[in-house]
Amino acid sequence: MIIRAATTRDLPGVVATHLAAFPGFYLTELGRGFLSKYYALVLDRPKGILWVAEEDGRISGFVSGFLEPSQFYSELRRRKFRFLVAALPALIRKPRRMVRLVLNFQRTRTMSREDRPGTAELSSIGAHPLTRGKRVGRELVLAFNGRAEKMGATAVVLTTNTFQNDRVNEYYQKLGFRLLKTFEAQPGRWLNEYILDLGAARG
Repeated sequence: MIIRAATTRDLPGVVATHLAAFPGFYLTELGRGFLSKYYALVLDRPKGILWVAEEDGRISGFVSGFLEPSQFYSELRRRKFRFLVAALPALIRKPRRMVRLVLNFQRTRTMSREDRPGTAELSSIGAHPLTRGKRVGRELVLAFNGRAEKMGATAVVLTTNTFQNDRVNEYYQKLGFRLLKTFEAQPGRWLNEYILDLGAARG
């Protein structure tokens, strides 16, 4: 297994892995077009981080995120109509998805105001179900942390669902992340925010 920085040619593999790793999740429901634009934006940003796990020439996992999250979300809002067009087939099939998409774009304004200097956000990580037990996720998180630190970050933050998500929450805690806060991102949807001090993790 090779862990390396992603290139534009890896985007189809990243999207395919996302779809396989997160069946039934909201972003998955928005479709390949939306996901392609999202990960392309991460890859395009000067402070973006997109790494992949490659095995036998195929993408088996990925991790994405960015430094200066407020700048990333500002650019995301600037391109919102492109993302809406990309998600249009999914929105036509189920119009209620539009409400959550609008709420997500609105939430990025709050996230921008809470930006912490020197902090990188790990926004998404996924491993293909067939790689279970190969510690792909752990290696990707370590690669992300190392890259973020080289780019000047002193801490990494991430969010994950609070309820019915014990395995994932325990996983991040085992990797050294500590719970920073629990908050209601949308009505009825609660998230845990974790933070990892990169200096302490290295030590």
